[in-house]
Amino acid sequence: MEVLYFIKYFSKGFTSYFKKISKSKAVFVFDIEDSIQDVSSEEGNHALKQKYRGILKALLNSYEEIYQNHRIGIRLNNVNSKEFEHDILLLEDLKKVHWETILIPKVEDRFEIEKVLSILYENKIKFNNIGIFAETRKGVSSLKEIIEPVTPELKYVIFGHADFNIDSNVFPFIHHDDVTYWKWVANILYHMKGSNLTFVNSPCLYLGDEELFNFTLDQLHFMCKEKYGQMTLNYKQTEWCDQYIPRKPRITSFSTIERDPITFAKYIFDSLECTKDTDKGFGIDEKGYLMSPHEILMAQRVLASNDS
Repeated sequence: MEVLYFIKYFSKGFTSYFKKISKSKAVFVFDIEDSIQDVSSEEGNHALKQKYRGILKALLNSYEEIYQNHRIGIRLNNVNSKEFEHDILLLEDLKKVHWETILIPKVEDRFEIEKVLSILYENKIKFNNIGIFAETRKGVSSLKEIIEPVTPELKYVIFGHADFNIDSNVFPFIHHDDVTYWKWVANILYHMKGSNLTFVNSPCLYLGDEELFNFTLDQLHFMCKEKYGQMTLNYKQTEWCDQYIPRKPRITSFSTIERDPITFAKYIFDSLECTKDTDKGFGIDEKGYLMSPHEILMAQRVLASNDS
C-alpha cells in the first residue's frame, strides 16, 4: 500500500513535529491547494497561500533533511488557476529539492497533464512522478481518455471526494461509511482498468475513527488487491496504514452524521465558532470530524438559500 501523508507545516516547532512523524515510510505531502484556502475572499485566499508558500520555502531551505532522507511531494493548484504560476515560482526557488511526486488537482482533460509536465521540465523542476486528482464529474467520466495513451511520469490516480461531492451538489457530504462512496470508487477503478496506475483513496475525514479507517482499507484491498494507496491526514491514520493486515471487508454499522441539510449546515457553523482553524479555513469538531473548506462552502450556500 502506498501512503500519501498530508503533513502540517508551520514556522515554529516544525523540527520536533517532523522528528515524530519521520519514522513513517509514507510520502510526506505539502499541500498548497485546498487545505490552504480562504473561501470568503479571493484576495484573502491569495495572501494565505503566499504566506504558506513562504513558510514551505523557509522550511525546505533550512531543514534539508526533509527532502534528503525522506520522500516528499507537493499538491499544486489547478493548472488553469491564477495560483498555479505562483506555485511554479515556488518550485523554481526550491530547485535543489527533488520531489518524489507532484500532485495535480481537478484534472479534466489530457491537455492539463501535458501542460503541467511541459512547465515542470521547462523550469527544470526535479521530480520522480506525478499524480492526478479525479475529483469532478467531468474528470471522472473522462478518466479513460485522460490516462490513455500512457504517460511515463504518471503514477497515481487520486480520488478527491470532497470536491466530487461539491461538484455533484451533494450536502451533507457522502463519506467512506456510505455505499454510494464505494460506487464512486468502483466507477473510477472501472475507467482505470487495463492501466498500470495506482489508485489512491481520498482521505477519511473522521480523523480518530480507527474502525471506519480499517474498514476503508479492507474495502480498498478487496477492490484493488495489492495495487492501491491511501491519503492520510494525521500520524494516527498513517500508523494505521503501516500496521494494516488485510482482512475480508466486514458489514459494519457506523454512526452517521445528521443528513438534514439545514440542520447539518447549522451544526457546521456552530462547531466552527470554537474549532475553526481560521488560518487555513477548515474546522474539526469535538468528535474528530474534519469540516473541509468544501463542506463549509456548501453549508454557506444551503443556509443562504434557506434564508432567501
